[in-house]
Amino acid sequence: MGLSTCGVPSKEDGSPNLNHAAYVRIGRAYQRSALVVLRRRPGVYLDRVRRALRTWLRPPTDYILVVPQREALRGAEIELARKRNELAALTKQALDLERQLVLKRTEPTETSASGTDSVRIARVLIDLEKATLEAQKKAADKQSEVADGARSVVGRQLKTLHARQNIYSGK
Repeated sequence: MGLSTCGVPSKEDGSPNLNHAAYVRIGRAYQRSALVVLRRRPGVYLDRVRRALRTWLRPPTDYILVVPQREALRGAEIELARKRNELAALTKQALDLERQLVLKRTEPTETSASGTDSVRIARVLIDLEKATLEAQKKAADKQSEVADGARSVVGRQLKTLHARQNIYSGK
C-alpha cells in the first residue's frame, strides 16, 4: 500500500486499511489519553501496557480478524466430519447388503425345488437386490453431499490461510 491508499478506509477484500489517514488522528488521541491516565492512574496504565504486551506476543493466527473465520470454520469442519461418518455408515450398510445378496445368489439350490420354492427364492433375491440398490443410492447421495461440504470447507480454509499469510506478510 502506498500513499494513494491513505484515503481508502478498506482494502479491496473488505479488510481494514491500517494505512488510512484516520489512524494518525486516532493514534494521537490515544497518546493524549494515555498520558492523562499515566499521570493520574499509573497502575491502570501499567496494567494496560502488560495486556498490550501479551496481545503483541500472541501468535498472528489469534489476530482478531482471523479468529471469527477460524471459529466459523471449526463448526463447518465438525459438520463435515459428521456427514463423513454418516457416509461411512451408509456405505457399510450397502456393502453388507451386497455381501448378503452375493451369498444368497451363490447358495446351492435344489434342482428338485418346486415351482413355489423357486418363486420364493427369486422374490427374496429381488427384495435383497432392491434393498442393496437403494442403500447404494443413499450412499451415493451422501457422497455428493460430503463432496459439496468438503469443497465449501476447503474454500473457507484457503480464505483463512490467505488471511494468515496477509498477517505474516504485514498486509
